[in-house]
Amino acid sequence: MGCHKGRIKKGCKNVVDIKVAGVRGKIGPRGPVGPTGPTGPTGATGATGPSGGPIGPTGPTGPAGGPVGARGAVGATGPTGPTGATGTSGLSNFLSASNVNNGVLLLMAHPVPFNTPGVQFGNVIRQIGPTTFSISQPGYYKVDFTLYTAVLSLLGTVTVEFTGMATPHPAGNPFSLAVAGVGLTGQLMFQATTSGTIQLIITGIGLTLAATNTNAIIIIEKLA
Repeated sequence: MGCHKGRIKKGCKNVVDIKVAGVRGKIGPRGPVGPTGPTGPTGATGATGPSGGPIGPTGPTGPAGGPVGARGAVGATGPTGPTGATGTSGLSNFLSASNVNNGVLLLMAHPVPFNTPGVQFGNVIRQIGPTTFSISQPGYYKVDFTLYTAVLSLLGTVTVEFTGMATPHPAGNPFSLAVAGVGLTGQLMFQATTSGTIQLIITGIGLTLAATNTNAIIIIEKLA
């Protein structure tokens, strides 16, 4: 069997296959860019960063503004406005009367006497008797009275009686004496829708007028 390359055999010399490398050729041109690969998955959200530092202290108050300016000149007076409408007149009618030097016991249903005329203005309100007054026109009226009672008087009640039509009717508002020897005072207003007469009538158990200079006073006014 003969000697072969790459084998060692007794009696054969090693046969060496010697290859000589050639010279490296030039680098070829760059190939075209390949297509873009698919987008990778979104990464996990990072941890929230620490909060900012503490709030700083309040700064000092700024300086006050400048001084108040001088007062401006007074403006000219405006024109006079038009004259207003004429107002309504005062009381058109009133009357007063009193009872003097006549201490008297007034029993139930007895009218209070007024023996002394006072002041009268107008002719709508007139005294037509010692206990009776008349009003001749509808309108708004006010009645004031005071009765000075004796120390031993009964604790009676007084009403203002009006024979005409009125709203509210004055007879529905009685005035009662609470303590003997003091004044019994009353005041009321009503709208008379017809003419009529007015009296102060004792409606309780009775009362006694004091034996003084003046023990009863009444004032009747027409308001409108």
